[in-house]
Amino acid sequence: MMRVSTLFNILSLIAVCITAALHWYGVEMSFYWTIWWWDIVTHFFGGLTVGLWAAAVGIRTGLSRRHTAELMIALILCVGVSWELWEALEHLSGGKLDTLKDVVDDVLGTDAAWLIYKLLSLKR
Repeated sequence: MMRVSTLFNILSLIAVCITAALHWYGVEMSFYWTIWWWDIVTHFFGGLTVGLWAAAVGIRTGLSRRHTAELMIALILCVGVSWELWEALEHLSGGKLDTLKDVVDDVLGTDAAWLIYKLLSLKR
């Protein structure tokens, strides 16, 4: 039977590939500017990716569920806010409301990762 931490590593790898593909198509095909929901889905998958990776770290290092949740939230806020700062510096931001929506979408993706973590870690 596959270890839960290995499963989270695999899920993280799949999620990062999906996130990278969404971002690449969003830029190269101008989907960010022509499909209104593209940014929402990309940020959600970005949050899912970071959340799954943080859960894998939490499992491998033996963190409690509470500390794993704290790690997940801290990481997505750091990554999400850093991304939004980069967007602002590159003049890509759609304003304050867009920035807030993007960070909320990131956190919702991490919430989905938390639900997956809770479901899959019931056996440990």
